[in-house]
Amino acid sequence: MPTPKRELVPGEIYHIYNRGVGKKAIFHSDRDYNRFFMKMCEYKDKFPIDMLAYCLMPNHFHFLIRVPDPGIRPQGFREPLGSATHFLHRLFTAYSKYYCTRYADDHSGHVFQSRYNSKHVGDDSYYLRLCGYIHDNPVRKKLVKKPEEWPYSSYLALVGIRPDGFSCDAPELRGISHRQIYKEFAHNRNDSLDEIMKYI
Repeated sequence: MPTPKRELVPGEIYHIYNRGVGKKAIFHSDRDYNRFFMKMCEYKDKFPIDMLAYCLMPNHFHFLIRVPDPGIRPQGFREPLGSATHFLHRLFTAYSKYYCTRYADDHSGHVFQSRYNSKHVGDDSYYLRLCGYIHDNPVRKKLVKKPEEWPYSSYLALVGIRPDGFSCDAPELRGISHRQIYKEFAHNRNDSLDEIMKYI
């Protein structure tokens, strides 16, 4: 049975996530992470999407995206609006082709477990906790001790340390910095994780 089409409503924010089939790694090296990020940038230039946060992990990833308003077409975009789904489809297809070619001797079949999972982010409180949760992934998995030590997330860009030319902010939603978001998340880490896990 084909996967049902997911409607991402314009103007709304979504948590998009997926993992490797069978929980297998989808990134094995810097080259793999960089290839995925390069494709993220390439398709963001073709399809209007606001990337509010992201984190790439060895066997999964998290995106926090905002779907553009259909009444606003960014200058230079020719693709139809409502194309957040196109961005995701093209990104995953391109990376899957790369992965299957690069690891042809050790891999066959699907790369990702599913098309993707999406959860609507309907309130500010959930948004704030989710932003912290996404950047806390490498710490929680004991890959690094601090979120700024993980190079494959939007944390450094969103706190103003190292712009990546890709991530964007949403000050009209929050009114506080991402650095403050993480401080609040870290202070109430266990409570925040318990609350977020209800939605995931």
